[in-house]
Amino acid sequence: MNEEPEIPEPMPKFSSSRLWTALLLPPLATLLGTLIVGACRQHEDYGSTFLWVPLVDFFLILGTSAFFSKVVSVRYQGRSWTLLCFFYFIGQIVTCLALWLGSCSLLMR
Repeated sequence: MNEEPEIPEPMPKFSSSRLWTALLLPPLATLLGTLIVGACRQHEDYGSTFLWVPLVDFFLILGTSAFFSKVVSVRYQGRSWTLLCFFYFIGQIVTCLALWLGSCSLLMR
């Protein structure tokens, strides 16, 4: 009658360095790409070279989304994993576009 409750297994842990890599790679690539384009641009071709940065970032975000989903699949499964991966994708797009627009406005002055 006096049964002890089961002790749950500890949550599996994922590599924090791999997680930080997946989180920081697209924003850093955005800033670096915008700075490189801003340093190498000619004044006749004012904004068209800056448009390559979001396009490259989009494909980088797709690649890091697969990497991110693999990293967090150790701990999260099902609906929470799906929502986490979806909002990672949306969050990276919003963050990278905000960094791109801000750095473009600073470099075009």
